[in-house]
Amino acid sequence: MPTSTIITFTGLLVFRPDPNTGQFDVGVLRARDAHEPHFLQIEITPDPGQGPIPQQDLERIIQNGNDRWELVVDGGSNLGIQARINKPADRHNANQNPTDFGWIINLENNEFHGKPLERTLKALQPVIRLTQGQLFTSCKTDSIVTIQGAFARDFGFILGGIGLKIDTSAGQQPVLKFKDKQGNETEIFRLPQTDQVSYQVSILNTPPPHVPIKEGHFHLFYDRLFKGVAADERYDLKLLDPPKQPDDRCPVPTEVDFFNPNPFRCGGIMVESGDGLG
Repeated sequence: MPTSTIITFTGLLVFRPDPNTGQFDVGVLRARDAHEPHFLQIEITPDPGQGPIPQQDLERIIQNGNDRWELVVDGGSNLGIQARINKPADRHNANQNPTDFGWIINLENNEFHGKPLERTLKALQPVIRLTQGQLFTSCKTDSIVTIQGAFARDFGFILGGIGLKIDTSAGQQPVLKFKDKQGNETEIFRLPQTDQVSYQVSILNTPPPHVPIKEGHFHLFYDRLFKGVAADERYDLKLLDPPKQPDDRCPVPTEVDFFNPNPFRCGGIMVESGDGLG
């Protein structure tokens, strides 16, 4: 019998833990008009009975001013997110606490800028509040090199696959919803019969189908979100040459695989500063 629902996150996304509630926010970087545009998409397998969610419907919700969403679990505790966010002691040892969420890039810790970064308002839309479950690293990239100005460093392995595991063993129903300005709730999706069906939900902010990925997209975090970071202070990523592969390596996408762009070029990051993601 099914015991859990897995939600995966891919693309230009920003995660932030809320120390006051134990919950997490994940913001979707607006990059629809970028040179290689990124679009918010939600895919659910198997279909819970409502059919595919058109990308234009998600955009319409945002354009109507409803850019604060919430993923709750009806019948669950909604008491918080479990996530081990401490960075690994050795990023060159991929088997050390391999599923910890701390394998994600945190641009504000001392591996990178070592300070809070000022953020542009409304650069992240929507912002989704995650209320229950366990955030984890499902796979890692090949070893990467970080580049800042003229300096390059063999950085090691980073998170490539982000997962949220939600206990649905008693039929709890994950629901993604929002409230409009009048306080009316609208559900974007609901997962029924979870005591009988195992669901896989993918939340993506990635290029459209059949568009070859020609360059890295990490620079878009600086171009669109973080303010006041000089060009020679920005970080970029590339794969180590010759490559080093972790045991839990993420699947390598094809050049036109828009659902799974190579995560070192188009993956999620974390911040911890501020009162939320705005």
